[in-house]
Amino acid sequence: MLKMRLSRLLYLILAWGVLLSSVSVANQVSSACLDCHSDYADNLKKTVHKLDPAKADSKLPQVFCTNCHGEATKHLEEPSAENIINPAKSKIFDLVKTCSACHASDHVREFSEANIHFRQNIGCLNCHSIHQSKAEALLLMPSVSLCLSCHTEIKQKLASPSRHPVNDRVVKCIDCHRLSTQPGKSFSLSRADQSCFDCHAEFQGPFVFEHSATQEYTIEKAGCVSCHDPHGSANPRLLLQPVKQLCLQCHAIPKHRTAHGGIYANRDCLECHTDIHGSYTDRRFFNESALAQNCFLVGCHGN
Repeated sequence: MLKMRLSRLLYLILAWGVLLSSVSVANQVSSACLDCHSDYADNLKKTVHKLDPAKADSKLPQVFCTNCHGEATKHLEEPSAENIINPAKSKIFDLVKTCSACHASDHVREFSEANIHFRQNIGCLNCHSIHQSKAEALLLMPSVSLCLSCHTEIKQKLASPSRHPVNDRVVKCIDCHRLSTQPGKSFSLSRADQSCFDCHAEFQGPFVFEHSATQEYTIEKAGCVSCHDPHGSANPRLLLQPVKQLCLQCHAIPKHRTAHGGIYANRDCLECHTDIHGSYTDRRFFNESALAQNCFLVGCHGN
């Protein structure tokens, strides 16, 4: 038993010695790299990829040039772009493999398994700058500007009269478009509504009387986005269409029975059906206190 313990201790001592030796060599190689690539040295010191972790706190304490660029012996002997790995020119699978060696996170796993960016051949370095980033999370630029540099159609919507305050720096794209666990899904959790409810919890329910448009199984693209454009709209409250036209997409019922002329009434539906997201008391989404006020509008039952 004693002999076995001594053998294990000797093995650990040798392994530790090999590890220290490899770290020392990697340090020397990185120093040699920065002798030529001096423009990267100062930038790297300000990131989690700093190459001198002994002198500063680092989330990744053992990061060397060779972690990303591979074996550098030939390159040091005869510097050439042909004898060193350039991750920026790697195939997307190889690039993600390189990054995930350290970044074994939900973000990287989701990116390579389900994310639409990956399927469009957009890799880590399309958004992140390892050597020269001055933005959060090593991004090429602040996250909103980065997203809108590709998604120009969304940039136009965010200039609409009714819009989410992205340009006002109140919310960011990634506040809604977070990790997805399902292929093809661009929102967090199981459905887009969950992102909406983070801010608009009063509409989440559950309600005794649910508006079927809010239920994912009832119509295509159901939930909040069946009525609202989350980025921006020419209509109030981010609505896809003016109120009456929007309601009539589903509720254009002939001979609609009301004392107010039905679908031909000169009133917006929401003047009466005020609790349109759901109601605890009325299947028609009437709110009694608000309804009483609206009944006495000028032109209705007012004086």
